[in-house]
Amino acid sequence: ASAGVPFALLAVPQAGTQSGAVIPGGSILARPYGLWGGSLANQILIVDDEPGIRHLLQQTLAEEKYTVQTAGNVFEALEKLHDTSFALAIVDLLLPDVDGLQLAEAIRIIDPGTPVVMISAYGTPAFEGMASHPAIRHYLHKPFSLDRLLGLVRRYVPAPEVNGNGNSLSAPPEHGR
Repeated sequence: ASAGVPFALLAVPQAGTQSGAVIPGGSILARPYGLWGGSLANQILIVDDEPGIRHLLQQTLAEEKYTVQTAGNVFEALEKLHDTSFALAIVDLLLPDVDGLQLAEAIRIIDPGTPVVMISAYGTPAFEGMASHPAIRHYLHKPFSLDRLLGLVRRYVPAPEVNGNGNSLSAPPEHGR
């Protein structure tokens, strides 16, 4: 089944095409939970066009034993959403191709079980109004404390179980080990 949304289309992959695309005026093809890809209980998606922010957030969450994937734009995020169900998405409001609110709406339709935390350096009243959108569970103004972010992550994603070696029991096995 598909749900009409006026801003994007997540295309089902065909030979020789990209796995997902955002096309103005299209609609989103929603997938049943887990249909196209796997899911990990602590898998988090970070979408921000600033490499330094992506790296900082990824490192912070990895130190807490969360499994993190990152995307620098909406196209990369849609590809990852095509392959995986995430426990949480952290999305920047201002992205170069489509704004983060539109991506949050796409996430809500593609995988309704994925809560979205919106982040932005622009803490205007308009942003706070946007943050009440049903696709967004919470918002954070940049700069924000990493402790505050971790508190939000823990609210939506269970803390990973850790074995005696300090490795997450829910993380995928590393290749070649």
